[in-house]
Amino acid sequence: YYSVRRYHTNIDVRLDTLSVKCGDHHATSGGTVVRVRECTPSVQMLVSATDDQAHPVTVRVIRKGQVVATVTDDTPLAYEFSDEGAPEGQSTYYRIDVRGSGEILSNPIFLRSISNAT
Repeated sequence: YYSVRRYHTNIDVRLDTLSVKCGDHHATSGGTVVRVRECTPSVQMLVSATDDQAHPVTVRVIRKGQVVATVTDDTPLAYEFSDEGAPEGQSTYYRIDVRGSGEILSNPIFLRSISNAT
């Protein structure tokens, strides 16, 4: 799920897939990934255009309100960001912001850290 702001063109950007994975756990928009041990969260996405042609887009990966990665390329854009800087033992969330022939702001995907100690 995401919101779209359309420009005055016949072409819009489209978020085909978005997920966050940590170890064996993954979630999509609005979901929660449980981080039970040390793992590096990764954000995976596919962005395309409604006309299925190449159009320039800029994608920002946002963790808890801070931009942690930016990539600019043409659609279709398959991108995976491994968040080596994600703090251990802290819950957070990710969303993406896409700018091109329109704008997309995704719903968050939550990363909940829990202790595996008994």
